[in-house]
Amino acid sequence: QRALDQVIHDVALPRLPVVFCIDRAGIVGEDGATHQGAFDIAYLLSVPNLVMLAPSSAEELRSMMNWAAMYKQGPVSIRYPRGMVHSANEAIMPFKPGKAHVLEPEGDIALISVGDTLTMVREIHEILAEDKVKARIIDLRSIKPMDEELLHTLAEECTHIFSFETGAVIGGAGSRITQLLSDKTCRVTNFGYPDRFIPHGKIELLNQEIGFTAEALSKRILKQIKP
Repeated sequence: QRALDQVIHDVALPRLPVVFCIDRAGIVGEDGATHQGAFDIAYLLSVPNLVMLAPSSAEELRSMMNWAAMYKQGPVSIRYPRGMVHSANEAIMPFKPGKAHVLEPEGDIALISVGDTLTMVREIHEILAEDKVKARIIDLRSIKPMDEELLHTLAEECTHIFSFETGAVIGGAGSRITQLLSDKTCRVTNFGYPDRFIPHGKIELLNQEIGFTAEALSKRILKQIKP
């Protein structure tokens, strides 16, 4: 709590140009339960003057770091997992805070990836396609500010929106999306970590245990859109 007070009182309040590099975001596996990076989005999202970013690839991380180094209007947090080395499959759109990257523009439902969930979201997209479900893919990139214009467009054009994040689902980026679209008829569902401490273990096994895999989430999505 005192560390968070320092972020608020000593950095965010005076708008100091500090960059917080939040390494080991999400499940880190065998480092131990105290090392799981599940709560940073939830406890930083409400801090005024703070920009929050989540890259989906090493290239995006580099682009965000370059932007953050030049940003002088306040602090920036950039969250990324341990060992982010995978590359993007497409050309990286120049980074701009508050702007998401639309990777698949067509579909009746939208899959919003927060940070490094993009690989899993692409797998979900393929599974849904096998079931004749066409889905849009959005790389959120900027958690705060969010691309509100795009979100409202998705809510008007899609029947369902699903968000995916490697963090606590309570108070996370998905919760903010739900809040922004609370007056829309589009159904919004958030996928992330459950309301409990995640134990020590291998990342793949822990994700299976909490149901945070492409296969498990695809089943939940299909059950919701095809009851």
